[in-house]
Amino acid sequence: IPCTKKPWGVTTTPTGETIITDRSKDKVHTLNADGQLMYSMGSRGTKPGEFHNPVGVAVTNNGHVVVSDHNNHRLQIIDPSRPTTPLRVISKCGNHTLSGPAFMFVDPSSNNIFVANVNRSFVEVLSKDGHYIRSIGTGYGSSPGQLDNPCGVCLHSSNNILVADTRNH
Repeated sequence: IPCTKKPWGVTTTPTGETIITDRSKDKVHTLNADGQLMYSMGSRGTKPGEFHNPVGVAVTNNGHVVVSDHNNHRLQIIDPSRPTTPLRVISKCGNHTLSGPAFMFVDPSSNNIFVANVNRSFVEVLSKDGHYIRSIGTGYGSSPGQLDNPCGVCLHSSNNILVADTRNH
């Protein structure tokens, strides 16, 4: 894809578009079903609508795009019809701040957002609008229930949540 230099995260929309995060350009690109660039959003910065190493991306069932803005330690929820102005910027999840949020998924049955909060060693669960629901994990460590640098998370077909817990091999 010529528009990206360092693609990192990817997802698709119900209407067939592909959304790609580009860490080196600090952008999020949307391609049509034929793979042609429709538009790009973002630039390097700390203001809403700007990114610093966007990593994960997911789409809620109402079509909002959720981007983990890794080095700004936040999530941005974006309405594709107004991509320059995020609907919500989230940097806190309950008692935890986001620190290096990475990959995520949206549960199709609940429409909740599950995001790996890498540096805090939790998986955070948010509503589709970004409101905190709960945290998964008991914090940093290698004992059962503890996480150490979780970077990826997905939903298995059996409805179990799988976590790529990087430092707990």
